[in-house]
Amino acid sequence: MHSMIFEKIEAFLKEDAPFGDITTSCFPNKNIKADILVRERAFICGLDFMEDYFIYKGINIKKRFKHGWSGKNTPIFSLTGSAREILFLERTILNLLARMIGISTKTRKIIEKIKGINPHIVIAATRKTTPGLRWFEKQAISCAGGDTHRFSLSDMVMVKDNHIKLAGSVTKALEYVQKHTGFSKKIEVEIETKEQLLSVIDNLPDILLLDNKNPQQVKELLEILDAKAPGHKVKIEVSGGITERNVASFASLPIDIISMGCLTHSVKNTDVSMEVNI
Repeated sequence: MHSMIFEKIEAFLKEDAPFGDITTSCFPNKNIKADILVRERAFICGLDFMEDYFIYKGINIKKRFKHGWSGKNTPIFSLTGSAREILFLERTILNLLARMIGISTKTRKIIEKIKGINPHIVIAATRKTTPGLRWFEKQAISCAGGDTHRFSLSDMVMVKDNHIKLAGSVTKALEYVQKHTGFSKKIEVEIETKEQLLSVIDNLPDILLLDNKNPQQVKELLEILDAKAPGHKVKIEVSGGITERNVASFASLPIDIISMGCLTHSVKNTDVSMEVNI
């Protein structure tokens, strides 16, 4: 795993300095000390791979903060090593840290918000991630206590509206995937209407996705499900337009998973900086 992640970081560095850092190369290459600080309150976790990467690059590193909520201006790493190497890495590493800590902070805030309502609900990511950054973004969600959901299209069967249109109906779509999928893969099916729900009552998948529904609409569909299939074991996921503002109204429902694209597609990066000490 580390080799794959290191390769990604190396590619990001090549984008930032395809022919080297021409500014820093003008200066004497002496050893320096530097601190990486988080400038605002944030939830910090899941950064062990970064420690390993600095060591891989020949930089001595000391972790200053392990896990949890930080205060303002909290040092998380102290570095010692070549000025040219540290300054070459600076912006790429800070960009990754700012993105990841922003995601873990938002995820943790939402988890703590719903904990008192229903501690059993899973807050999950979606595939609305930044191309090239999926591992880093989902790592941030996982370490904050969220679930990564599908990492890729290869992980599970998820029949959505366009698949249903392709098949002609939700029942036909379910038949297709059950016929061509082995027992080891879970099957999730998106349900948009009461009629679609009723059509799969006698052949429920592992997970039902109630997408782009308000809490009242979700409640009504669940009441139908419970009435027509008492004692069912199907898991219920809700998604679509759910944010930190309205997540509590969904958490009060008898559901299992809330997946939220906003954890990655519109998150605010955390303010992270580096201070060099000669």
